[in-house]
Amino acid sequence: MSPAAAQVAVPRRHPRHAPAPASTPRHLRLVEPPARAPRVAARPAPRVTRRVALAIGGAVVFAVLFAVAVLQTQNVAGQMHLDRVQQDISDRQAQAQALRLEAAELSAPERIVGEAERLGMAVPAGGPTFVNQVPLPETDGATAQVDPAQLAAAEAEVSLDETAAGALDPVATP
Repeated sequence: MSPAAAQVAVPRRHPRHAPAPASTPRHLRLVEPPARAPRVAARPAPRVTRRVALAIGGAVVFAVLFAVAVLQTQNVAGQMHLDRVQQDISDRQAQAQALRLEAAELSAPERIVGEAERLGMAVPAGGPTFVNQVPLPETDGATAQVDPAQLAAAEAEVSLDETAAGALDPVATP
């Protein structure tokens, strides 16, 4: 081989990777490694056996099923309470309806007339009458001046038809 071929065969190194020249002093020195503490053998992680895994899984399933049973029991108890309250409401509504019917029957005019006749009350010959009352004006010790026509109008009997039609005598109203 020629010297030119030998130079080609040797790969060229990058300057960073080139060996340092022997003439440069090295600032690094070789140091002995520190004394090491004796190594403790690491324990392997405890393995869960199949029996333990099945026991834990069974306990979890049991706990979940027990919780579901408790919640269902609470749900049923709440529904029973709701049913009792609804039944109570419907009973009270029926009772209120019966009381309204009884009040309507007791306030019927035929029943009132019958009860009045049973007690010995009699209907006047001209029908029921109403009396308009005009209150006397209050006085502070002085004699009140009252028009006799007002007193006569206040004591006059008014028939049921006149009362239903409204006030006929403007003097009778205060």
